[in-house]
Amino acid sequence: MNGMITKMYDLFQLNSLKRRMRFWFIFLILLFVILSFFSLALYGRKLYEYDSQDHIQQLLSLQHFIIEIFTLPFIIVVLLGIIITFWLSNQVENTIYKVLEGAKSISKAKFGYRIDPTSYLHEPIELQELCKTFNRMAEMIESNLLSVQKSEERYRSLIELSPNAIVVHQDSKIVYANPAFIRLIKADSLNDFLGQNIIKFIHPDFQEIVKERMYLLERNTPVGLLDEKYVMMDGSIIDVQVIATPIEYMNKPAFQVIIQDITDRKIMEKELQASQEKYRLVVENVKEVIFQTDIQGRWTLINPAWQEITGYTIEESIGNTLFDYIHPDDLEQNLHTFQALIEGKNEYCHLETRYLTKSRGLRWVEVNAKITLGEQGQIIGTSGTLDDITKRKNAEEQLRASEERFRLIAESSSDMITMHDENGYYLYASPACKELLYYSEEELVGIDSYSLIHPDDIKTIQNNHKALLEIGSTVCTYRIRRKDGQYLWFESSVKLLPRTYSNDTKWIVVSRNINERKLAEEKLEQANAMLHRLSTIDGLTGVANRRAFDARLEIEWNHCNLIAKPLSLIMLDIDYFKPYNDVYGHLGGDECLKAVASAIQHTLERSTDFFCRYGGEEFSVILPETDKNGANKVAEKIRTAIEALQIPHQESSISQWVTVSVGSATIIPNLNSSPTDLISYADKAVYQAKKDGRNCVRNYESLFETYC
Repeated sequence: MNGMITKMYDLFQLNSLKRRMRFWFIFLILLFVILSFFSLALYGRKLYEYDSQDHIQQLLSLQHFIIEIFTLPFIIVVLLGIIITFWLSNQVENTIYKVLEGAKSISKAKFGYRIDPTSYLHEPIELQELCKTFNRMAEMIESNLLSVQKSEERYRSLIELSPNAIVVHQDSKIVYANPAFIRLIKADSLNDFLGQNIIKFIHPDFQEIVKERMYLLERNTPVGLLDEKYVMMDGSIIDVQVIATPIEYMNKPAFQVIIQDITDRKIMEKELQASQEKYRLVVENVKEVIFQTDIQGRWTLINPAWQEITGYTIEESIGNTLFDYIHPDDLEQNLHTFQALIEGKNEYCHLETRYLTKSRGLRWVEVNAKITLGEQGQIIGTSGTLDDITKRKNAEEQLRASEERFRLIAESSSDMITMHDENGYYLYASPACKELLYYSEEELVGIDSYSLIHPDDIKTIQNNHKALLEIGSTVCTYRIRRKDGQYLWFESSVKLLPRTYSNDTKWIVVSRNINERKLAEEKLEQANAMLHRLSTIDGLTGVANRRAFDARLEIEWNHCNLIAKPLSLIMLDIDYFKPYNDVYGHLGGDECLKAVASAIQHTLERSTDFFCRYGGEEFSVILPETDKNGANKVAEKIRTAIEALQIPHQESSISQWVTVSVGSATIIPNLNSSPTDLISYADKAVYQAKKDGRNCVRNYESLFETYC
């Protein structure tokens, strides 16, 4: 049946739904007409068969006529129309159902769904177009989806590999971040901060600004770049530049933030700003004039030092030429020099010239200038500095006059006047050098003065040289070699030459021969040394006397006090010495004292031990850093040595030989004791030795323990 209908459609070219509906409408009308004629024919036949006039009259009534003629055709056509309508609607419904099924599949992300072309091949052209349109739309969606997926993959790849940090946040919570952001905030992984509030990583000083920008972005108000600070996971702070844009992430509105670390740039900007500030301060405060001119010589830049030198303000000078301020006598030289620069004959120039001041005065100026090049390498002017050298010029003039006076003085002076460079070489020598050193002026110039100094005095001269550089002047005495090889004593007054007279380090030396004075001083020193020796040496025994003892005891006391070590003192008396003098005479007594002193001196082994004649027949020994036991041993050794001399003593009550009574004391010096305490203790020990029968050794500390 369907095949026949399809052939009929093809025969009558009923390929559209509209034509098919017209066709069936016409078909139903024709069918109704045909059935009506057929019904009418049947109705006429009935009239022919009925002969009853009443019945015919009844059949011929209008109502009956209509019912008889049209009822059956109408019913047939209506039923057939309903069937055709259901049939056509079923075709449309099937097609629409296929399209709806495809739409549902696409909505479920099944983008590969297509309506089979064979299933709508014989459908009306409108439905075919609908199916074809759906298939094209599905193909387009799938193609676009693939393009979007590829684009997203490329975009994600770019984001993942981007050197800039990129973070996405929804409702201020971080939902995505690329590896660069993880490295930027010094996190180990995305999980360390995923879900955290983005505000946490923003420095408190910038949080309100960021919140305001987020508010604007939510209302689609564009915002530009922002320089701010981020707080890292470890608490450190960096400078960043961010730009934020609203996006849709996972079907929800979000913000994508691109972050660039500009810490290094900020540091460089600060350094550049500081450098520019320093440069500005230098330019504004430097004493030299810093200038720039164009190719006509007009000032285009001058710093405040210009007003200090010339009196003209910057405002009234800019635009004027430099030649307006140059002394007429120097104008030609300056014009020639400037022209040589502008024409490229020279790249740099240096000259000294005179500038006119606003007060009609003159200033000497040292000019250092060079050409200034434009972007294309062409000469566009000059730049350089102007240094006020008026004082130097005046000083040079004064120096010339001073040098003339100096030369007259130097040539007439009996003292030798010389000038030296920083290494000591002679630069000038006055005529007196020939009389003092036998060298002529020409012979001395260029010689290293250190080569003439006595080797033993080199160190002294070097120290004086250092002092000279620090304080500017010194006086020293030393020996210097004459041309004949003999040394004589010099006294030299040395003064550093001021920089106003010379750019290099130089000094002036005035020297005189003090040979005779030095010889007299040496004799005086020898006499003083002899006098000092005589004042500290006992004239009879040749050992130290009481004066030397007092001085040495003070020294050793302070030394032991400083290091907290014991100091011991031995004192001894010759037993019954007065009777010895009475029997053997004073000469015999003197010989006895000499023998005893010699024996004690030979007994002492350490160079630090100090032995002296304390007075009369009394002697003492100072033992630094020696305790009680050591002192007792030395004391006993002395007593034994004197007894071993076997000097006869017939008036002694205890022995036929000369003996001694020895006392020792030991103390560790402190603030609560003094050297006199030590002498007192030793003296008491001597007294105890005499009391105990003489010719023995007693220690003050032992006595104290006994009495206690």
